[in-house]
Amino acid sequence: MKAGAPEPALLRSQPQCPPEFAPLMRVIGQFPAPIDWASFEAYARLTGRRFARWELDVLAHVDRKRST
Repeated sequence: MKAGAPEPALLRSQPQCPPEFAPLMRVIGQFPAPIDWASFEAYARLTGRRFARWELDVLAHVDRKRST
């Protein structure tokens, strides 16, 4: 969704993502569903980003949800 664009009605009725998950949502938004974990690992190596286990669990959960 573009910055400044009106929020779709479907999104308005959904609970908001906790603020601590916002950085993870930006990461997952860079990958098509389902996540190709080899590409994800390459992303982590290129950016130097080390993900905690809970972050990987959240990413996997979100990936499953958006793939259905």
